Amino acid sequence: MNDSQHRKLIAGWYEPVEMPGGWKSNQPETLKMVDLYYSGKFKTGQYDPQGFRKFFYNIVKPTCDIATKFIDLDTRDILLTPEHANDDLRVFLMQRRLKQWLKDSDFGILLNDMTYLWPIYGHLVIKKSKDGWKTVPLQSIRNNPAAKGLVTGSFAEVYTMSPDEMPGSWNTTELFGRGEMEDYLIYDCFTKTAEGWKREVKGDMWARLKDGAVMRSAESEINYRNEKWVGSLTLFTEDLKEHNYRELKWEHVAGRALGRGYVEYLEDNQVAMNETENLERKSLAIHSTPLFFSSDEDIAGKNVIVNYNPGQILNARDIQPLANEARNLPQFTETRQNWGSNTERKTFTSNITTGASLPSRTPLGVANQQAQMASSFFERKREELGLFLKRLLMDDIIPNFKHDTRKEHVLTFSCADEESQYLDDAITEAMVGESLIKYVDKTGWFPSNEQKQLLRLQVQDKLKGKKNRYLKIPDGFWTNAKYMVDINITGESSDVSVKSQLIQMVLSIAGTNPMALQDPNSRGLIFKLLSLGGISPMELGLTYKSPDPQMQPQVAGSLAKPQAMQGAPSMMQV
Repeated sequence: MNDSQHRKLIAGWYEPVEMPGGWKSNQPETLKMVDLYYSGKFKTGQYDPQGFRKFFYNIVKPTCDIATKFIDLDTRDILLTPEHANDDLRVFLMQRRLKQWLKDSDFGILLNDMTYLWPIYGHLVIKKSKDGWKTVPLQSIRNNPAAKGLVTGSFAEVYTMSPDEMPGSWNTTELFGRGEMEDYLIYDCFTKTAEGWKREVKGDMWARLKDGAVMRSAESEINYRNEKWVGSLTLFTEDLKEHNYRELKWEHVAGRALGRGYVEYLEDNQVAMNETENLERKSLAIHSTPLFFSSDEDIAGKNVIVNYNPGQILNARDIQPLANEARNLPQFTETRQNWGSNTERKTFTSNITTGASLPSRTPLGVANQQAQMASSFFERKREELGLFLKRLLMDDIIPNFKHDTRKEHVLTFSCADEESQYLDDAITEAMVGESLIKYVDKTGWFPSNEQKQLLRLQVQDKLKGKKNRYLKIPDGFWTNAKYMVDINITGESSDVSVKSQLIQMVLSIAGTNPMALQDPNSRGLIFKLLSLGGISPMELGLTYKSPDPQMQPQVAGSLAKPQAMQGAPSMMQV
């Protein structure tokens, strides 16, 4: 795009879009309304024309907060599953290191920001920067409001940068020559091409100097909505296969780029509740003041309420109260209840989801049905967010993780970790295996079963005396690991009752049929059942096949200690 095309794109962002059905949608006005309503502010100010203060009966913020609670995701919900059995340990260690890496890179903060903003605006845009992935304010994006998405077609992001923040690769000489400013306005423009995307960083498209004067170029100056645009300067250009933005809609609205969230969806409900609240307050203010009438001309025009003293005898022929009691208060309550019920039906935020007490005599079947409907709706939203994150993890996050952790490093495990038993079993088998190889190379004989079991017991005794496990991960250890990424969207990972029931079920199966965990078919079904409940089989130590009990040594103390125990694996250190 040339400069005039960029200006046209930016100016078009302010124009309303005609939607199917004949109504019009204005993206900046919609975003402004969302910000005001979520903050509990009126578009027309805090006072009405009569001077009465207007009270904002906020119903959109609690609704969005409830949605955030139900769709919340955490780094512990990211699961890596090995595609091959021989990758179990490799993927297990990879997931452990990945969780720590995600915390160090503030990925959990990104998840919290996403689940907070998504139901409010109905649209998420995130951007990859040098500090990782961050959410992008929708107000700073300039796009064609009739496109399929905010960043699907040509678009720009506007932000300010100080001279010290600008990269050295940008050509800023002419920009700084126009005048000294504390911050310069930057338009990061992305144009879709046949080969991919073209990025053009432009500065000084619109600028105000410290003293309020505006420098502008006469040949490219335009005036849009009383804003003076100056000639743009191209600071940096590059060709990209793909831009570094991702987006996700809460609800798609045909005909426009911006999605729809709860605040916009409940606009009429919010207006009606505010109107009801303020009309009721005006009614109370008016009808709480007593009024009197009298045919006595001597007392006419006097304020008997303000000028009246206790015990005073009024000299008047007749003073009678004027009936101005409020008789429509029940209608206000009924109206508020009607709109409240409509809000609950539209957003699945009934009493059962808020934690409030249900109405008396509510049938158990009705309560269960409400809970199921609400949970199924939000589970779908969690699934949409999970699929979005899954693509992000596979395409960008995990490749960056592999790059950052490709060099040799040490993983530390505490004995208090849930996976400590699985790890100890894996360390034991690795050390025993390497010791047996050294024993065979040195003696030419393969050790007996009793010697192997004794060696295994000695390694286990040595591990029990250690508080921590230190594993040296070699270079490129998980470069070729084959795995699948999954997101726990059911929320059952934090449901203690579900976990306890599944564990009791597995114990019952193992008690009645001990071979169920040895048979490959039944073992796989049990593992799948545990995974659906948010329990890793590693937590229960089920992924390690223990040695045959019949192979345990009868007289362990009479056997000599194998010489191979003197060595230690190169990958693992106790």
